[in-house]
Amino acid sequence: MTVKKMDNKYVYLKTNRASECSTCSISGACSLTGTPDIELKAMREESYIPGEKVLVELPQVPLAKIAMLVYGFPLLVFLALAILSYGIGLNDLFSFSIAIGGMAVSYFILSILDKKKFKDMYLPKIIKKVKNEIKIND
Repeated sequence: MTVKKMDNKYVYLKTNRASECSTCSISGACSLTGTPDIELKAMREESYIPGEKVLVELPQVPLAKIAMLVYGFPLLVFLALAILSYGIGLNDLFSFSIAIGGMAVSYFILSILDKKKFKDMYLPKIIKKVKNEIKIND
């Protein structure tokens, strides 16, 4: 990957999908964007020069846990509030409205957690700088 730019906390990287991702097991899923270049950000641990090549390690992401948190938690809140409000005698429209409102609040809480706690948890890690080697065929 190539260093595109830096700020105080992050290094922004760019790579060509065709050259870097051809051996990746999920490369077919990434092609949904349609762009040949991928841009990532990684934590800045040292100084880099724009244009410099680096080797990056992608973190192991527990997709099932993340999906359960993002989709399961709001669904459980929706169901619990719908059943509870219907159980105490509210009509269908109020029960549904309370459940939708609770689900919206749960998504709002998740967005705050994402920005505060999970923001840097699954960022790629720069392992080392890679030297450009020029090979000349004789």
